[in-house]
Amino acid sequence: HDCDELQNDFNMYGKAFFKFESLELNMTSLQKRLKKEKDMIQKQEHCYNRETQKTWNAYSQKVKIKNQISSSLRQASEQTGESRTQLTRKCKKSEIVDYVFLEKYKTTKKSMPVVIDKVKYTSIAQAARFLKKSPATIKKRCQSKQYLNYSFVPEV
Repeated sequence: HDCDELQNDFNMYGKAFFKFESLELNMTSLQKRLKKEKDMIQKQEHCYNRETQKTWNAYSQKVKIKNQISSSLRQASEQTGESRTQLTRKCKKSEIVDYVFLEKYKTTKKSMPVVIDKVKYTSIAQAARFLKKSPATIKKRCQSKQYLNYSFVPEV
């Protein structure tokens, strides 16, 4: 998955740890559905796609959709009105010639150093691996005033 946090947790805990379900099916308009989804996400204690979480992979995927080249799946999604997931699935199917992956390219992404119990880790991911906790838990605790032994390392 292109969300590092989700993929790391899936790799660590396995499929049985997750529950996927449709919460509401009778939405007549896309705008209403997206607003409802956004509201529901913000009410969740832990959710992978909150706007405040920026844990997505540091690459962009250039695509060609119906002879239109887009610099990223996000841009192609905005132009076509199709979700990134739909676009990805279509691009992966070689028989659908109007949807093609072109190239991936790196974007800049900084790791976020943390200090936990007076031990400095170069990144949330490193701390998560060492402490056998999810990156989401580490990040959440660093942001919380409840866990004084968890903190981000200030940028110099």
